[in-house]
Amino acid sequence: MPNCPRCLKFFLTEHGAQNHHVQPRSACHDNNYRYTLEIPHLSVSPEPPAEYHDVNVPSPPHSESPPPTLPDLDVPLGLPDDDSIRAEDARLFPAAQDPHSWVRDYFEGASVTYGKGDTSLGSFRMDQYSEERKSNLYYPFTSSKDWTTAKFLSKSKLSMALVDEYLSLDVTKDLPLSFHTARDLRSHIEMLPPGPQWKYRVVSSDHQTKDPVHLYYRDPLDCVKLLFNNPFFADKMEYVPYKLYMSTERDVRVYSEWMGSDGVWEMQKKIPVGATLCGVILSSDKTHITNICGGRVAHPFLISLANIKMDARNKAAAHGFLLLALLPIAEFVHELPRMRSVLDAHLFHHCLDIVIEPLKQAMEKGATMPDPLGNLRYCFTLIASYILDTPEAMLVSVVRGKTSPITMASHKQFGNPFRHPPRTAAVTKQQLQSIE
Repeated sequence: MPNCPRCLKFFLTEHGAQNHHVQPRSACHDNNYRYTLEIPHLSVSPEPPAEYHDVNVPSPPHSESPPPTLPDLDVPLGLPDDDSIRAEDARLFPAAQDPHSWVRDYFEGASVTYGKGDTSLGSFRMDQYSEERKSNLYYPFTSSKDWTTAKFLSKSKLSMALVDEYLSLDVTKDLPLSFHTARDLRSHIEMLPPGPQWKYRVVSSDHQTKDPVHLYYRDPLDCVKLLFNNPFFADKMEYVPYKLYMSTERDVRVYSEWMGSDGVWEMQKKIPVGATLCGVILSSDKTHITNICGGRVAHPFLISLANIKMDARNKAAAHGFLLLALLPIAEFVHELPRMRSVLDAHLFHHCLDIVIEPLKQAMEKGATMPDPLGNLRYCFTLIASYILDTPEAMLVSVVRGKTSPITMASHKQFGNPFRHPPRTAAVTKQQLQSIE
């Protein structure tokens, strides 16, 4: 029965084995495949080469010749035994690629601390129920089991009706719980130390809409302070710009984190001495909740910090992104469909300007924030990145669908072998003024 010499899979016919080899997505597809297995390369001490001499030896009679032995194609030839391979014979990790041997040049005079401030735990202790927590650590819950049950129900996807049904079971009634309905559970949760408070605002418009436009948002500066003061990111936060090199000769530069970029190094020169740059990351994505039942659509707006290292910030369990706002999606009443899209874009930019206004003021004047260890730092909130898809990139850049949102190139110039000028705020303002 024919088989594949690489994966050792058997086939009923030779034609089936050939079809397996020619599959472009198969791991066994290789035009230069020599019917040898892939093995890891180890640096093994070579043995002295064997000496060969041309000696004319007459062949024995055919009847006395042993049967020829074919090489086993499943085992590579000329390999040492497993016992002869030692760990010290393996190739060492190159020194130039070892991150522990890399060199960093930090920006002098950046991110100076100015005394002590409140930590996250200190703010927790300043809550109005802090006296009750001295005798009961789980207040407003009665015990650890009560807190564990409340945590499970609050993080589950059960509706309030299902939570009430679960709490009404005879087995659950025997548990020493401090809540007996979903409403009681919600009231207990609201007694915990709160985070940034939600705000509500009716956005007025000169054009008629089918329903009033409501904007729900939180103070972005409070969200930045919450992330900046989070004790979970104490060893995962960077404050000072640096240049990372692979050796002491500083001939190879390494770009990994936001603080190691040239842009942050140059921006640090433009703020006061001793100040700290807080790179704000914004993200938004228009999401369809239901396509059949009412066509509900939501537009969440998220915020994060570029000072947090990537491997920690991008983990969902770390909660490195906070929900900053729910941007409204209005239906304008206008006879021209083209004008409706223009009004939608205008409403988006107007709400965006309302939400990030505190960040603009903090970038202009600065704001004092405590880090995870409670050290006060004079911070400037710079918008480092905006994560979005292509349609929203067009919306933010105020360009049409066949134009690059980051350069001045149109769709007919996308294949040009040179770099087009960047699309800046000054160019966008000039184009808007020419339309007016």
